[in-house]
This record gives sequence, structure tokens and C-alpha cells, in this order.
Amino acid sequence: MPQTDCRRAPRTQVSLPVQLILNGTELEAVALSISAVGVYVLCSRQVLVAEGLPIRTEVVTDAGVLHLPGKWVGSRDPKPDDASLFGPAGFGFAIRFEPLDVVRERVFDSMLEGLRDESLTISLTLHGFDLPEVCSGQAEVRSSDREFRLMPRVKMILPVLVRAQNASDSTEEQTSTVNLSATGACLELSAVPRPLGGRLVLQLVLPPLLRQKMQTQKTTLETIVGQIMWVVPMSTGGKGDSEGSNNKFRVGLRLLPEATDSRRKIAGLIAQLFIGGERCEESQMGATITTEVLECRTEMGERIAAYLDRPKDPLPNSPVVIIAPGYGVSKQRYVTLGYYLAANGFHVVRYDHCHHVGESDGDSTRTTLTGFGRDLETVLTFVKEAWPTSPVGVIATGLAGRVALKTAAKDRRVDLLVVLAGIWDLQQTCLAVHQEDLLVMFLRGARRGVSNLLGLDIDVDRFLEDAIKEGYADLRTSLRDAQGVQIPVVFFAADKEVGGSLSAVNEVRAALGRADLSEVQAVPQPLQQLHESPRKEWAMFRELVARCRTHLSPGSSEREVFEPHQMEIGRQNRLERQRAKAQSTMGTGAAIDCWRDYLGHFHCLANIPEYWHLLDQIARLLRMPENGGRILDAGCGPGNFGMLMLLNDLYRMRATPGAAPQELHYVGVERVPSALARACLNFSNLKKNSVIQPSLTCADLNRPLPFRDNQFDRIVCNLVLGYLEDPVFSLQELMRVLVPGGRIIITSLKPYADLIEIYRNFVLRTDLPEEVEEAERLLNTACKIKQAESDGLFRSFQPHELTMLLMMSGATQPPEIHSTFANQAFITVGEKPAEIVPASESNVSAASLMFGAQK
Repeated sequence: MPQTDCRRAPRTQVSLPVQLILNGTELEAVALSISAVGVYVLCSRQVLVAEGLPIRTEVVTDAGVLHLPGKWVGSRDPKPDDASLFGPAGFGFAIRFEPLDVVRERVFDSMLEGLRDESLTISLTLHGFDLPEVCSGQAEVRSSDREFRLMPRVKMILPVLVRAQNASDSTEEQTSTVNLSATGACLELSAVPRPLGGRLVLQLVLPPLLRQKMQTQKTTLETIVGQIMWVVPMSTGGKGDSEGSNNKFRVGLRLLPEATDSRRKIAGLIAQLFIGGERCEESQMGATITTEVLECRTEMGERIAAYLDRPKDPLPNSPVVIIAPGYGVSKQRYVTLGYYLAANGFHVVRYDHCHHVGESDGDSTRTTLTGFGRDLETVLTFVKEAWPTSPVGVIATGLAGRVALKTAAKDRRVDLLVVLAGIWDLQQTCLAVHQEDLLVMFLRGARRGVSNLLGLDIDVDRFLEDAIKEGYADLRTSLRDAQGVQIPVVFFAADKEVGGSLSAVNEVRAALGRADLSEVQAVPQPLQQLHESPRKEWAMFRELVARCRTHLSPGSSEREVFEPHQMEIGRQNRLERQRAKAQSTMGTGAAIDCWRDYLGHFHCLANIPEYWHLLDQIARLLRMPENGGRILDAGCGPGNFGMLMLLNDLYRMRATPGAAPQELHYVGVERVPSALARACLNFSNLKKNSVIQPSLTCADLNRPLPFRDNQFDRIVCNLVLGYLEDPVFSLQELMRVLVPGGRIIITSLKPYADLIEIYRNFVLRTDLPEEVEEAERLLNTACKIKQAESDGLFRSFQPHELTMLLMMSGATQPPEIHSTFANQAFITVGEKPAEIVPASESNVSAASLMFGAQK
């Protein structure tokens, strides 16, 4: 029954599971009472928390999640009746919710009503933030300094020296950060720092390359002062353990307001470590998975480059899983999958095919499916020699899955085959993508030479000849190979996969020699789209791990499936990108030439509706001031966005005669002269009828911009960011020239963008051969750029990376992020703070705040 508490709100006695998260540290807890204005929680162990610490409560139900901001308002020892839950180590605390708006208040009231009549199941997740409004009376923080974790926080293990600011205490401890942001940090310490609200002095120990870079640019990071906001013991035990010398403690700090310049330098440091390849040698501390570089040789002496992912403490005779990469991708694509398997006890070998993308030997134009099969057999031989008594599974994607099926039919060393989105009918796949039956045309004598096939530039004639001769051409040959497979096969497939629909998968399964051992796992979306939804992708990985355990390690099939640490996955991805860049055969000059070729065909995008929809979306999100303003188009290419602005203005003037002119000054910046020349020609044909004033500048976005501070009202950077040498520096420069309160729009292709889909849709809509030919040239050069991305020269960004980049560059709050360009790109909207930093606080420009970049 609800009762009235001192806050004059109905309070309900409950026993709800609670997950308390303080800066990455998770604690078990139970909510014992809840009302519309607060909740009382009993925690499994004592923590020291400053009064007024901001807390976000997530009320989790089957229908969704309601977010309730609030504050930590007090703590006490548990009542005798409650002490039995966690024993003497537990303690209770209260959270007071902030006043809710009308909609959320009604939703929350309905949740509480459902809780009372037992018609609704609820759990709570509490997220603690670093900055309180008041620090338990020991130290005060101005309300203007409140921070609700808007600055991106990175799980980063970085060595640090710590000492108390108190001059009488000279004790220094060497430890590491757990995570870090420009306004706060979490540390692991061996003793309880005193007092709560006191101050610690930190000195970060930087990687040698980054330390040298900062010294060269005269931006050495000075000591940082942080205020202790909370302390959590990392181990539990009997009474008095919180003072024990053998325990470890996690300590939450906030950087003090006077450390403004240090915050900016830390922001730059985090961004460089996050985006770049600098490595903390101590970053393997606490790692649960290790990755080793391997290589083996084919019978022809060609080197196959590989990685071995395995648990840090592997068990004897652990099963081995080989991941055969799909067509057009490298082993780096499978870091997350490899770590997922390794976290559950498997040894995982990820490799690159020879004569394909990645680090293995050979020219990628000589790709053939027979070569894929030869490489898989070579890796199988290597694995059986290294682990002769371990069962072996093979996971293969797309066309590599088709090759693995043929290999499994004749090679008895494979104990399990898992195929992700397999392509079983090459002929139909080529027809669907290219709108031509390439195999029939080849048999009739047509020759294409080196050109684009399914998104990769290869010798198409060699590839098709091999596919026909060796039995990879169509569904009929897939069914024939399936008949010889006597091992379990698990298919993961979606109904709309090109060349691998569920109907084709079921036909292949029915043809297997041991169909009774096999199964089909339907996934909700094509594999390409699953990459964009980590939750769905990881759900598939859990199923995959369970199937591998069932067939390769039956004794462990009942154990819980463990998830790898995202911090370790991110670190390995960065290391592999840097390694790929260092070993790439495509130099920076070749990449620039590739970019020029791309821009040379860029004008044909004007015929593609998806691209104009992207430009129109940018124009709407800019929200130009009514009286006009100045727009910077950073990386304008042939000026397509400027043309859209001019056309929109002409249509507006024509539709509303006598309308007041909206004076806009458009400035396009591009480093490729030929693209600027085309833009100039385009503008000359339209600008005479418009009040928009276009101007063009030849400048490199990798260098300081030739504009003064606070010059542009709006900035657009369309499909350019991932191709810049230092995205952090370039965004800092763009933010420098943006007026306070101005908007910046960034677009970037998604990490797994499928430009073939856009090309295919365009070909279906046009009957003009010259347009198809021009679009094919553009696709060819776009695929070369994607190849450069695989080589580490270019890159694309996930939403959280775009958020970090913009906020580290000075955006006021987390940006808006939307999908665009037929769901193949992200569009990100950021804003510059309305207040200009006073000259007394900083005597350097925004461009030089990141490691002293000089104008």
C-alpha cells in the first residue's frame, strides 16, 4: 500500500533490482521505496559520495525506458530489517528527482500505478555523474560549473602520477586512469584519499611519440588538479575492509574550473589517442584478450598475414576458429567477432586473402575464388600444425562462405562451418548489382578487363573465367558442393540478402550430406545493416558463440556467454588501422590522385536523387538567419551544395514576387584546382539571377584556413572529414572561423557504406548509356577510396566518434546525428558556444589550442 512520506508524495514499498553505475563502476543494489519525487536504494557496499551528486535514473520496463534526472540527497546505514539483504557492507541512500514536465510526469505516474497493481515489471539503472552542485558542505561548486557528462568520456588506461595537493602529504602513487574526459577522470588507487571534496594533483604519463609531439609544439601538459567527488571500493569483505591496505578503490574526480587550459589540452590529447595511432605501451594492463601477429606461406611462397586473438589465460586444447574474410574486406572488419569468440575461450585466426585487400601478398586485381580456397587450405594446414588436437571451425562471409562450402566438402579437417550472409548464386548476384548477366556476356566473348565487380576493382575476365571453370558460377554448383559436406553447417541469413536469400539458403541446407546436423538462423536485417546496430549485431554474435560451443566444445555449451570489453575492441581497431596504414602499398600521393579522379567524376552525382536529398537535408538543417549570412563550404568539390543554394534562392524569388532578398555570401574551399574550375563554371551560369554572392578559394583543409576568427555564420563539410590528415585539427580550424552560436554540418560515409546500392538504384532509373557509364566511373573511383580506407589512409566514423570529434573541437553539447544518403552516411549538426572565451583566459586562437597548431 502506498503511504505518504515527508515529501508529501505517495510512496510505495517495493523490492526492485537496481544497477548503480558510478563512472563505469557497477554496483548491485535494491530499491526499497519509490515515489513521484524520489527513490530510496540499498546498495551492496559502502561508497563515499558527495551530497548533491547528479544522478540519472532510468526506469526500465518492457515498453521502454524513462529517464529521470535527480540528485543524491543523503545516505544512512540500513535498517535492521533491511540489513539481511547485503549484510554489514551495505548502506542506503536517497535520490530526489528533478521536477518533471507534464508528459513525463503522466508516464511516470502510470508506471507507478502499474507497479502498485503488479501489472508492470520495473527495474532501475542509476548513472552517477562527476560534478555535483554542492559538495557535502566541504567544498562548493558554482551552479554554472555543473556538468552532466556532456563531454565525451573515453575508457582509456593511461599511466598517471598522483599526489595530494596538501603540501604536508608528499606521498605519490603511480596508477592509471580508468576513463578520462576534458572535465573529469576516474582513477584506481590503493588507499582511500581524504577528505571527500579534497584535491589531488595528477601528472599524465604520455606515450613517447605523443609526448615528443607536444614538446615540439610547446604545449606540454602541466599538472592537473582534480577534486574528489566519490570513492568506491573495488573489493568487498568484512567490516573495516574500506580502510584496508590490500583493497583497491575507484575515485571519481572533476577538474577544477581554473584548469580551463588544461581541459582543452586534455581534450586534444583524448581526441588524438582516440583517432590517431599513438599507443600507450601500458595500455595492455588489465587486458583479458591478447592479439598476436601471425603469417604463413602458400605453396607458391606467398605470405598470408593473420592475427591470433585468444584469451590471456587460454585452456589446453581450446577450439580454434578461422575467420575467412568476405569479398572486398580485410581481417580488421572482424575484430569485434574475433574478440567475442576469444572472450568465450576460443583461439581465433583472422587472415587476409592473397591478391585481395589487406596485408597479404599479391595484387588485388588478380582476385579469384580459387585463390580464396587455396588461402583457406593454407591457413587450415597452419592451424592443424599449431594445434593438432583442437577442433577447428570456419566462419566465412559472403563469397568466402561459398568457397568455404567447397573446401568443407573435400577437406575433412574442418569440424564446423558457419556461413554469414553467404552468396550462393554468383550469376544472379552480378545481375542484381550490375543489371547485366556478366557470366553470359563473358561466355559470349565480352571482355571488361580491370573494372569494378561487386564493389572492388579486379581483373573481371580472370575472375569470371575462374568462377565458371572451378564451379562457383550459380546455385546449381552450390547445391552440388553441398552434397559432399558431412559436418554441421550453421547459416546466418536474412531474407533480403542479395544472392543469399533465405530460400536459396534452405535449398543449400537441404542438399547437404548431413542436413540433420545443420540449421538456419534467420537474422532481422541484412548483414550490412546489422553493422549499424551494435545491439542486434552482438545478439547475433551471442548466438554464433553458442553454436560454436555446441559443436566444438560441448562441455562448455551451458556456460554463460561473455561479452568482450569495448575498450579492448576499440584499442585493437586503432592499432590495426595504424598497422595497415604503415604497410599500405598505396602511398599518400596515390591516395591524393585517387581523390582527384573521384572529384573529376563527382559532377555525375547531380543525376542521383539520393545525393540531392542529402544536400537538401543539409540546407534545411543549416537554419540560416532570416537576414542571410556567410556560409563556408569546406571541401566544396565542383560546388554542388552552392548550386543547390543558388537554385533554392531562384525558386524562392520566382514563387514569391517582391519578397525581400535574403543576402547570402557563399564561400567554397577546395584543394583540387580542376574541381574549383568546374564550380566556377557552374556558378557563372546561375549567379547573375540570384542575390547569393558565391566566391571560391583554393585552400587545403589540412592546413590553417586563410580566414579570420568568427567569420562564418554557417559551415558545411560534406563527405570530406574522413579523408583529412588530422580531423581534430581541421575541425578546430572550422570551429575557429565559425561565429559564436553558429551551426556546423558534418557528413561522413558510414563505416560499412554500400555505394553499390545507390549505383544499382540509379541504373534502374535511367535509360541513358552515357549516364550509366559515368556513374560506373564514379563507382570505380569511390571503391578505390574505400580501398584506401581499408589501408588506413582514409577512414569513416561511427556516431559516437563524430560526437567526440565535434565536442572536442568546441561544440556546446552532443550534436544531432541522422542517417542520410540512402542510409549510407551520417549527417551531424553541431553548434559553437554563444560566449567567446575572454582574452584573459586564453591568449591563443582556437586553432592553436590543440597542440599549438600554428596559423
